[in-house]
Amino acid sequence: MEAICRMIRERGMIPGLSTHMPETIVYADETGLDVETYISIYNSMGFLMQVEVDWVAHIIRNAHKPVLTIKPMAAGQLRPFQALTFVWNTIRPQDMVAVGTMSPKEAAEVIEISYRVKGFHHRSSGNPIQGWRQGVRSDLTARPCAGARVGR
Repeated sequence: MEAICRMIRERGMIPGLSTHMPETIVYADETGLDVETYISIYNSMGFLMQVEVDWVAHIIRNAHKPVLTIKPMAAGQLRPFQALTFVWNTIRPQDMVAVGTMSPKEAAEVIEISYRVKGFHHRSSGNPIQGWRQGVRSDLTARPCAGARVGR
């Protein structure tokens, strides 16, 4: 993995680690793997998670790097409000949530629910996607990101 991370950095990208095995995050932290973020499945149902939800929550809370959580709605088995309320209320401020959507309308609904769960009010006139764009910090520089995936 060290060689892969080095190659990614040599190409001007940021290495990340995507895994379906949450214990990989613990191992990466303990060994000092040169990655900037982790990607892990996390939902209240335990869907596609190889260990119990409370253990994954513990791993995320104690990760040395930010964690991008995926599959919060358990592939449609959880309703958006339930799923997002659980995830947003059990991750740290530096962690993130990724949700798959099929249309801009679905994306807008997920953003609106997330705003409500987090207690934010978007700045636009009824368009959560525009409000989200306005809320993005302008001092952030977009950089390409590459991730190494471990597990299935």
